[in-house]
Amino acid sequence: MLFDLPLAELRVYKPEREEAADFDAFWAGTLADARRHDLAAVFELLQHRRVTRHEFAFAMRDGELYQPAGVAGEISSMGTIVWSSG
Repeated sequence: MLFDLPLAELRVYKPEREEAADFDAFWAGTLADARRHDLAAVFELLQHRRVTRHEFAFAMRDGELYQPAGVAGEISSMGTIVWSSG
């Protein structure tokens, strides 16, 4: 994978950004609301020769996380989440 900056710099990089005035309050409320619900989380690990697939489901959402098999430490991953309103 190619990046414009070395990994050490990417980890501390803080881009300029514009946020709505109520951004922090919005997320604080969203997280507080989420904590009031039982997530009923389920996780399943599926191994394949070349890929490790983590399946998960919680509170009307499910998804997958794919990682190269047999690789330890911090690595790039690809994931999907499916959101459902019921």
